[in-house]
Amino acid sequence: MFSNYYLNLRIMKKIILGVVSIIVLFVAFTLINQETENEINNQQKVSFNVEPVSHASAIFTFDGVVIYNDPVGELATFENKEDAEIILLSDVHGDHLNIETLQYVTKPGTIIIAPQAVIEELTPELISQTITLSNNEIINELGISITATPMYNLPESEDSRHTKGRGNGYILEKDGLRVYIAGDTADTPEMRSLENIDIAFVPMNLPYTMSVETAADAVLDFSPKKVYPYHYRGQNGLGDVNEFKRIVNEGNSEIEVVLLNWYPETVMEMENEVSTINNSYVISSNSSVSYTVQKEFLSRPTEPVTGTTGDVSGELMINRELESISINAVISPQTLDSGSGARDNHVRDEFVGDILVQVDNFGFEISEQISFVAPVNLTMNGITKTLDFDIQGSILEEEVSFKGSSNINMLDFNIDPPSTLGIYGVNEIAEISFDLFAN
Repeated sequence: MFSNYYLNLRIMKKIILGVVSIIVLFVAFTLINQETENEINNQQKVSFNVEPVSHASAIFTFDGVVIYNDPVGELATFENKEDAEIILLSDVHGDHLNIETLQYVTKPGTIIIAPQAVIEELTPELISQTITLSNNEIINELGISITATPMYNLPESEDSRHTKGRGNGYILEKDGLRVYIAGDTADTPEMRSLENIDIAFVPMNLPYTMSVETAADAVLDFSPKKVYPYHYRGQNGLGDVNEFKRIVNEGNSEIEVVLLNWYPETVMEMENEVSTINNSYVISSNSSVSYTVQKEFLSRPTEPVTGTTGDVSGELMINRELESISINAVISPQTLDSGSGARDNHVRDEFVGDILVQVDNFGFEISEQISFVAPVNLTMNGITKTLDFDIQGSILEEEVSFKGSSNINMLDFNIDPPSTLGIYGVNEIAEISFDLFAN
């Protein structure tokens, strides 16, 4: 009798434990499922809208927050637009940073986010509204997490157009929705290893970023749910975004490729006739670059000294439809001649590699005689600074000529001005002038 009683008791315990286990599993499953549903619902509730402006410039609305990305171009373009609450700046080049446009779109309360190299180009008023963000740093503004990502050219080199650490890409995130804005970059390891990206903006314009094929291959690596090709105007016109879409979708049909009009309609219509829009010129051998410094005696100015080289090569491209100019010039400092062997040897010893001069798609009114101030990226000793050059010249069908000048501080480029016992020397400020002829 007792044995039956204990037997029944043991059976009842097993039944109760079984029922309790089922209840626990059911509750756990419900909670996990509910959490997953909440994550999905939260992501579905977060809206993200894109309004392309031009090239790298865009207006995003992220869950009601208005974000301007690299605003450049005509001020009229931004008339009657919602005020920017956040402005993201990626790089110092003219197709990403224009001070006049930035001042126009920055309102009281606007938050500007930029890398240090960009901040160095801003006015004090703009700096007062700017937060410095370096690669891999994260901040939270207006409910949005903002991560600065590396953007740079491959292979890495000190004289590349975009060196690692100078500029920023960005990842924006809210309630699980992750948006990647690549900036001026190649298919870096950091890009290819990205995870859980919902929306991506990827550039493709040689020689500044990467080819259409490379961009597509990188996208297939990090597999965003949706990708927008942007920043796809290069030296040879507009990149083939339809080919980009074909490659991506052949590799992964689940990635949605969205093609928007990032450039004026007339340019899109003339995409296959770009050779009639662009005029390419080769810098000729009668071009020259010179520097002028002030000699000093006991820190007092005495007389100016000028050194000149004719060892200048490169190319110049004028886009007559967009009314823009691009310049890529290489100057050898090893042939600078000022008439003093000792001085010239000192100057040559101060340089590592060539001097690079670059202008990226700077807009101006094209006429036979031109005069304007343009941002020029000057690279010496692996250090790039954007300087405003006063430029005058003429543009003819067969030949282009430019004269330009600007002042630099040699110390900014790790150049030590020559000095003898602190008595004789030269001032650290130098005027850089160029005479470019191209045909």
